Amino acid sequence: MNSKENKAKIVAIANQKGGVGKTLFTRLLAHYLAEVKHRKVLVIDFDSQAHSTIRILPDWAERGGSPRDTSDMISGRRPLAETITKGHEYGGGGRIDLVVSSNLLADEETATAYAAPGKGLALRDVLYEADDVLESYDVVLIDNGPGPMLQRLSIAAADAILVPMEPTEESRLSTEAINADMRRIAKRYNAGPCVIGYVINRYDPTSHRMAHLYELTASDLGKQGFILGPIRRRGAYENWPDGAPMSSVKWPAEVRREINLTLEAICDRIEQSPHQEAKFASSDSKIDELLAGG
Repeated sequence: MNSKENKAKIVAIANQKGGVGKTLFTRLLAHYLAEVKHRKVLVIDFDSQAHSTIRILPDWAERGGSPRDTSDMISGRRPLAETITKGHEYGGGGRIDLVVSSNLLADEETATAYAAPGKGLALRDVLYEADDVLESYDVVLIDNGPGPMLQRLSIAAADAILVPMEPTEESRLSTEAINADMRRIAKRYNAGPCVIGYVINRYDPTSHRMAHLYELTASDLGKQGFILGPIRRRGAYENWPDGAPMSSVKWPAEVRREINLTLEAICDRIEQSPHQEAKFASSDSKIDELLAGG
């Protein structure tokens, strides 16, 4: 991938624990970029449960969207351009388009686990070969499910990583696992994606245990990356109908301020993160060793 400034930044939203807010922050960030920053955003729903598809563009079929989804894209059956569904447009040129997902993506994750050499770079190759498509967007957001195989493909393809997490023991352990993946990919396969930040989500300030775990998390990860948030429990996803713009949601002023400050910090980090150069060939089977946990 070349480093032309007019090409979209590719951001993977990843954590190996489910329910930590990956889709929430994909949705928040996509809408903030499009509605507030007037950016053109492509969301790739890389989760076979299709959470981003449901939350961002629930009426994609009625809108005449592409019948192709992420399973067609990652398998090579269709190029990226043929899998994009045009979505919401906002003032100032902002837009959110989507590559929808379905349960067929689960089959591709299984295939990746038993991949032939080069399969581990499937997403990177799809995006790197779509220069003309990426030049139509400012940011590509990849919303991942909890499965490690597809997340590793996302990390290998990304310019930057955003890691949503909770101040819980389970979330801290899953974050350590994805940090290990990032370090191995950075060391062995490319220059390494930039960590935009670790976003502390679903924080309950009245819980002494959660406050203690938050302090531990901030201490541990503050040495490795950029701590963002915390976003309080339930505040960022109550009263937000599927498919609705973020500007229409009637959040309390304190909650909106909290969310906007975090999203603005994430946008700044995206702007600062460099494009990654392609430093390994598709025939390099070492990435496939990584996908198998090597």
